[in-house]
Amino acid sequence: MFKYILTIILNITNAQQFEVIKTNEKNETEYPSVNEQQDQIAVLDLEDFFSNDEEKQKNFANQLGNSLHTTGFVLIKNHQIPQDKIDKVNESASAFFSLPLEIKQQYSGVAMNRGYKGFDPERQDKIADLQEYWHVGPINDLSKLPSQIDIPEIQKNIWPSEIASFESNFSSLYEEIAGKGQPILEACSLYMGKEKTFLSDLTHHGDSVMRVIHYMPNETQANQTTWKAAHKDPNLLTLIVGISKEGLEIQTRDGQWVAVPYRPDTIVVSASNMLENLSNGLIRSAPHRVAIKESKTSRFSIPFFYHVQRNLSIAPQPESILKTDGTPHYPDQTAEEALKNHQWFIPTNRSQNS
Repeated sequence: MFKYILTIILNITNAQQFEVIKTNEKNETEYPSVNEQQDQIAVLDLEDFFSNDEEKQKNFANQLGNSLHTTGFVLIKNHQIPQDKIDKVNESASAFFSLPLEIKQQYSGVAMNRGYKGFDPERQDKIADLQEYWHVGPINDLSKLPSQIDIPEIQKNIWPSEIASFESNFSSLYEEIAGKGQPILEACSLYMGKEKTFLSDLTHHGDSVMRVIHYMPNETQANQTTWKAAHKDPNLLTLIVGISKEGLEIQTRDGQWVAVPYRPDTIVVSASNMLENLSNGLIRSAPHRVAIKESKTSRFSIPFFYHVQRNLSIAPQPESILKTDGTPHYPDQTAEEALKNHQWFIPTNRSQNS
């Protein structure tokens, strides 16, 4: 008997446009025929959006939006982000994370959302996240921006001197994801009823961040079941590449936790709080966590967080208000205000039904 692991309800008329995946009781991935549509997750092909066929582009945007509306997540294949660049970053990251703690800590706290962040046992919800990571921000030389552009200050990147090619590998992947993710932003814009460049324009000069995460072996926390506790992302949209093993889980609207299939040939797309705000809830920012599957091993992933330029409004858009119930349900606030108001941790006993 098949055990389905994620629910996304999609438009049946577009069934031929996507793959669906499920696992059996032995946790073996299978690819059923397209008429088995219920209780399955869509794997969308980004090449459909690159097509000159406007109908294919429209179908892709609708399927992407429907998936993000239902669960907040979707998988994308043929994303065109080179695997060799992901591998090089993982190699550099593994070398850095293997350094003595006193060396790594030299790169901690130098600038906000830049450099190293280590394991912190003092979490406000008393659950320590078993992770360490490295943050990279925009690669462009900020001093070359036109002086008339009024944007909040963006911190410069810092780089470790101990690992050869660290800066070049990380910078190269950052720019690949920042560029290759633009079609996904465009498809979300179309789903919202906006011009294709709407979301991309909001992120122009935004402080988008790439985080290279090492989920550490659980050697001391006997009762801990998660590498990363339940949370919602405060940014606009998140793309995750370089996932080394299963563990990512999302919370459904009825409060159940279900696994996101581990499929290395895809990227994971996750809607975040600012996109939910802009779309008046048409697109859902879902609670998610990383569950520990093998406690004595490590896990790696590379999320890229698209951020709206901090002084721009993320008020619910008129088109999205009409697509929902005609009433704005989210505040008219700037991206910076949203970040300040963000609740970073989600109580484990609270169901997310919105």
